[in-house]
Amino acid sequence: MANALIGSHPSHGFKVVEQLDSNKQLTRSDSGKLYFVDQPDIHAFVSLPKLSLEIAGWHCKFILRSIGTSGDFHIKAFGDWEEDGTTGDADTVQILEVGASKTGISNADNVQFYQNAVTEGAVIEIMTDGSNWYALGYANVAGDVYGDG
Repeated sequence: MANALIGSHPSHGFKVVEQLDSNKQLTRSDSGKLYFVDQPDIHAFVSLPKLSLEIAGWHCKFILRSIGTSGDFHIKAFGDWEEDGTTGDADTVQILEVGASKTGISNADNVQFYQNAVTEGAVIEIMTDGSNWYALGYANVAGDVYGDG
């Protein structure tokens, strides 16, 4: 079997770093971006682009820059704004947390910086093969990065 190109990286117009503190819908043009997250004191949601083989290789990184007191920062599969995880691209996030808890979650709806996060600098990397989202969470304290669904 030969190697095959299964996706490409869309242009982000050289806007590669962004600060987030509220809801945002990501697009295929956001591939390769670095997001610094200021955790709000409310629940904030970032929705990933719609899955398709055309975006295979799409990736981005989130770094927790500042910690809030009561709000989660969710990175959710496309179209899954409901809590039950049955809409859009629900159940497509495969999560591996590296750090204090070293846990894995299959078929999740989202990955998040949890409301009780205590480690500035915790990282979540997201990438796709076009069929699933893959999340790697790096945190020093269990619960800083949390998968749900």
